[in-house]
Amino acid sequence: MLKFCLEHLETVKNWITINEPLNYAKFGYDIGMAPQVRCSDRKICKAGNSATEPYIVTHNLLLAHATAFRLDREKFQAKQRGRIGLSFVAQYFEPYSESLDDIAAARRAMDFELGWFVEPLVYGDYPRIMREIVKDRLPTFSAQEKKLIRIFRFHRSQLLLIGICQEHPH
Repeated sequence: MLKFCLEHLETVKNWITINEPLNYAKFGYDIGMAPQVRCSDRKICKAGNSATEPYIVTHNLLLAHATAFRLDREKFQAKQRGRIGLSFVAQYFEPYSESLDDIAAARRAMDFELGWFVEPLVYGDYPRIMREIVKDRLPTFSAQEKKLIRIFRFHRSQLLLIGICQEHPH
């Protein structure tokens, strides 16, 4: 479909491959309040696993975007001069205080909110803190996928809500 669009809609210069992937993963596969309506809570969803599916979905969304980006770059970019990107949405988190724990909590929240999507496109991998916390539930990129995915170029971001973060001992 994308190839068809790029071939036949030359006047479109800005393409968004995926609109707000965080919402798609979170609301569709974690909380079950949007399509695909999957989550672990059986009062809300008939099926799903909130501990794994949002990560798997995001992984595949990022690979799909990177594949579309490469198709555009290799086949259409030189002639059409268009741009292809993602549209991000995220909450912004501020530390509750100037304590190192609260600062770390805010950074961690931002990594799970926005870094989850941006860092693979810039560095080829998920944020370190996500890899440490999520462990084997977080898919990994092969060496070939890391090359494919490091494409940061045109992306649109919206920060809609500001939250305050405070570290809570376990």
